[in-house]
Amino acid sequence: MLFVVCIAIAGIVAGIGIFATGILLPQEDIPQPPENEGVMDPMGQKGDVSPDGTNCKGVYNLEEASRQVIAAPTVVDINEANGNLMVRGPLPLILRDGSDPANGCRNKADWQFAYENLNAMIKAEKDVVPVYLPDSKKTFLTGEMQSFDLADYHVIVISLLNHADNANYFDIEKAEFGGKFSQCTQEVQEGTLRGQPATLIWSSVEGCTDNYGVCTRLLTKDDENGGTCSYQDLIARMNTLMTETDPSGKKRLIYYHCTHGSDRTGMVTMGYLMKAGNLSYPDALKYTANLGQETPVIKPHTPKETLQRLATYYCNAIGGSGCPANAGASLPQGSGSAGTQVPTPAITPVVTLQPAMTTVPVQTAVPDRPYNPANEGDSQF
Repeated sequence: MLFVVCIAIAGIVAGIGIFATGILLPQEDIPQPPENEGVMDPMGQKGDVSPDGTNCKGVYNLEEASRQVIAAPTVVDINEANGNLMVRGPLPLILRDGSDPANGCRNKADWQFAYENLNAMIKAEKDVVPVYLPDSKKTFLTGEMQSFDLADYHVIVISLLNHADNANYFDIEKAEFGGKFSQCTQEVQEGTLRGQPATLIWSSVEGCTDNYGVCTRLLTKDDENGGTCSYQDLIARMNTLMTETDPSGKKRLIYYHCTHGSDRTGMVTMGYLMKAGNLSYPDALKYTANLGQETPVIKPHTPKETLQRLATYYCNAIGGSGCPANAGASLPQGSGSAGTQVPTPAITPVVTLQPAMTTVPVQTAVPDRPYNPANEGDSQF
């Protein structure tokens, strides 16, 4: 009897301990399920985790039924000399059992490159042309699109996916291209897609929030170990791919994408329009958000401010027009366009940090405070 009572008491104590742990542990110390970047619903959706444990939270199939919620495949530019097409869009995969994100996420082994759907969605907009194109390009593009078929093009996919929570998606792209791909400015490796020569380039990009050299690094440097590629080099490569004639004799279709086609894809679109199209920063931002039109297509797809900021740095680097100042961390979030109020933003953080550093020794010398070894390190930042 005593043995039974002891076991019961032990069980109660263990239960209290588990309950207390859930209350007392900081939220970041409690194990959380993995999430993909660009989550559209922070509460998640039914079926986000597939039977094999793969997470596709917040990500939609590339299909016509998803057009209302994604930045659908959209022609950005065409080269009149060689017929090359530049197209932006979202993740070109099928990974759910239907367009609704409430539908189940398939096992990773069942994810597929959405070749037919990409072809169909581009065909569906064959009469839509970007309003910023010159008249000659508009006429040429309209004529080319009337008989458009993806099989007539050498497909080049530029994947902007990151190396962390987007890696599962890129695994599928790698497999579809026969395992052949290049990264950042590496020499292009020729792969295959649907039995035809095709090219996959992994060029991860991200935005920046401060002016402590981060924006400049992301603008100018490849960091393959860290998983990011030079933004300005990516724009330069896109221009080169558009102007070259493909050795195969085919026209090229260059499709660049992130997950939803709005943020990273939008930032890259802004840079391309400023460089290749000579658009001002305000116009590049407007036509990026509106998918090439004067007013939003279904809804605006405006890149986040951290991504706009890197486009701002690029605008200034190439001597573009209408560029905001290179705003930095010393300015409030969202004040990128008001950066002219701080003529030397790069110096501001250094000046403001000096007083905070000199006051540290004074704070630790309070005579009436009892000695507390646990707090000896408070003066270390």
